[in-house]
Amino acid sequence: MNPFSLAKDAVRLVWNHKVLWAFGFFIAGGAGGAVSRSHAAGAGGETPLWLWPAVGAALLLGLAFAVLHVAAEGALIDGARGSKADEPVTLRSGFRAGFARFGAVLGVKALVVAMMLGITAVVLSPTLLTLFAGWKALTTFALSGVLFLAAVPVLLSVHLTSIYALRIAVLEGAGPVEALRAARRYLSGRLLESLQVLVVSVVGQVGAGALAAAGLIPAAVVGGLTYAAFGLVPGIVAAAVLAAPVVAAALGALGAFRSTLWTLGFLESRAAERSEA
Repeated sequence: MNPFSLAKDAVRLVWNHKVLWAFGFFIAGGAGGAVSRSHAAGAGGETPLWLWPAVGAALLLGLAFAVLHVAAEGALIDGARGSKADEPVTLRSGFRAGFARFGAVLGVKALVVAMMLGITAVVLSPTLLTLFAGWKALTTFALSGVLFLAAVPVLLSVHLTSIYALRIAVLEGAGPVEALRAARRYLSGRLLESLQVLVVSVVGQVGAGALAAAGLIPAAVVGGLTYAAFGLVPGIVAAAVLAAPVVAAALGALGAFRSTLWTLGFLESRAAERSEA
């Protein structure tokens, strides 16, 4: 597995199959949003009538984006496979594949989150010794530091395992637990090359992010000129209108590149396994 060759192929596929950007957008930016509370500034602090409908709409929107995030994960993995095989990939076919493996992808993500939370809880557990056992804060801080250093490789291993588990669940039809077990076996002996792909992925995303930031310069210029001529609100609106498609395209392309890079690496390794068998 040559990570630089994989990155080149991933860029080519993502550029030639821009439908993947739609799935990548929901992966990179569609994990849900935060809902903030607000109160009326008038006397008595009464809750405005529009608050609860707004909160309900925001929750429904967040739920919809969360569902699309999970479906898009499977859609993008299968779409990368189809693009590599020169099969036609559309939004309809992609989401059909994504929803077909929705339960497995959701299960993998849920189990990974549970593992991450469990590891984090262990790292933070010394804090309880300060709160309830009267230990000195300096002692528990040092203990947390040791646990954190020990947890870093474990967290990295869980992260890499989850990447491969998602592809095993989508491309090979495995259930969540089976996919994680198979991914752990798959990662064994491939840790170094997986770390290399991870580095290439991060570097590629940073470079693409810099290009996307450069693409926002025209929006900033137009927004500044509009602000000078018409005021703050028109300036913000003008900048936002021009920046929105750039941001959406950048998020989609980055999400598609990251996922496609790992999918191509996984497919290449599986092909090598079959040729050696």
